[in-house]
Amino acid sequence: KTTQVFSGADLAGICQRACKLAIRESIEKERVQRGQRVMYSNRPVLVPEIRHDHFEDAMKFARRSVSDNDLCKYEIFAQTLQQPS
Repeated sequence: KTTQVFSGADLAGICQRACKLAIRESIEKERVQRGQRVMYSNRPVLVPEIRHDHFEDAMKFARRSVSDNDLCKYEIFAQTLQQPS
């Protein structure tokens, strides 16, 4: 229900942000384990999982691209298409 007002593109953006958060976390953990300073490299990093908390953090930055007014217009349009002519 939290994502009900988001478009498919909005949801894709939320998923991408959650993925990036998981990757950053994985990089930081790896560097801490190695005792290195935070430096970014082009080396691929394996991410074991994207957790629920990554999505929660991503949702904090989520913005809707479709307003309530636009949603109402789309619903009215969809209803007119469903009516027999």
